[in-house]
Amino acid sequence: MLMCLSIVLSLASCNKDAVAPTDSAVEAYQATSATNHKQDISVVDGHVRFQNVAVLRGVLNSFRGVNKMETWEKRFPNFKSMRKAYDELVTYDIGKALTDGSINSYKGVYRIVEESDGDKSYERAIFDQGLSTVLNTQGVFQIGDSLYRISEQRTIVVPISYQAEVNDENPTHGLVRAVTHRYNSKNARLRSDHDDYNVQYSPAGLALRRFRGIGVSTNYAFSWDQHWEAGYKVWHQRHNWWGWGSEYADYIYLSCKVTVNGQLRYDVNGTPSQGAAGAAGLYENGFTWSEGWTSASVGTVQVEYNWHATGNGIVNGSPAYQSNSNVWEENI
Repeated sequence: MLMCLSIVLSLASCNKDAVAPTDSAVEAYQATSATNHKQDISVVDGHVRFQNVAVLRGVLNSFRGVNKMETWEKRFPNFKSMRKAYDELVTYDIGKALTDGSINSYKGVYRIVEESDGDKSYERAIFDQGLSTVLNTQGVFQIGDSLYRISEQRTIVVPISYQAEVNDENPTHGLVRAVTHRYNSKNARLRSDHDDYNVQYSPAGLALRRFRGIGVSTNYAFSWDQHWEAGYKVWHQRHNWWGWGSEYADYIYLSCKVTVNGQLRYDVNGTPSQGAAGAAGLYENGFTWSEGWTSASVGTVQVEYNWHATGNGIVNGSPAYQSNSNVWEENI
């Protein structure tokens, strides 16, 4: 069930002359306890403030599954992440929220994706679990004296002295940078030459469901460098009168390894004993590795991943079990 994604990325830098935090700074953060860096992270006006980008990346790269994310967020009782708010929406039920109007209180937490067959998929506004854990419900966090609002389309950066402008689409005193995605999928939304995993199943007496899996590389252009992430995600959905929406599966197991230019950056083997991906009661599971770049290209990135999952109900007399094996290699 080994899956491999090899990508060569050429991403234009917003500012090639800027000096980005070094890999060693990120590694130094990871080598110490997150508790020792608590003074580098605070909550201000409902969003998280990171002292610098090395602290941010250290947090993101320390996440090893949902439990780690939830433990980190509990350290900040005055903060609610986008991930947690979306979890609440899924638990409450998106259809019910659409009917009673409470969906309006989740603006900024979810997005509606138009699929190639005309159907709709309700998804979290930020695809990545880790990034959505450090963003508030409006997609905002702070690094140093700069405030960021991040979506899947663009990154908006404004000085903290012009905080109100972070909600503007074209801030007078800020920067707007496009977000670049690379996916292993050929549908209209993801734009590539290969299918992601998208298999539907019909459990006895229950509505249509599906598992989706996708390898992804995303570049969120910050004001001084490229914040780049690569990894894999698998998620489970149920079809409803309003479209597809997240649905808890019985079990989703995922392991992931990321190599950059031949050097291992990230390796989670997914064994429950290590507190990694084997976890019951999830509607998604994913891992990403993040780094900063100021050159014109990232280089050769390889993502290896392995997953299997049990969905809902019985299909042909057996539990709704799915897994996938695939190899995807391409120069981008």
